[in-house]
Amino acid sequence: MTVRVEMMPDEDASELGCIAREFWGRQDIALRNGYYLVREGCRIGDFVKDGDTVDMITDPRLPLVL
Repeated sequence: MTVRVEMMPDEDASELGCIAREFWGRQDIALRNGYYLVREGCRIGDFVKDGDTVDMITDPRLPLVL
């Protein structure tokens, strides 16, 4: 599934994380662009360029719950 989100480069990356968590209804996800996690609290333009695809993955920093 693909979700297209338009954001300005100077917006906080936490906004993208909030959109993703709300869309999926989960709190344990992280955003990945290539090999790197998108760090919330930084500008989205520091990690994502126009046309990039950002993946939503289970947050590897959280303990695995079985």
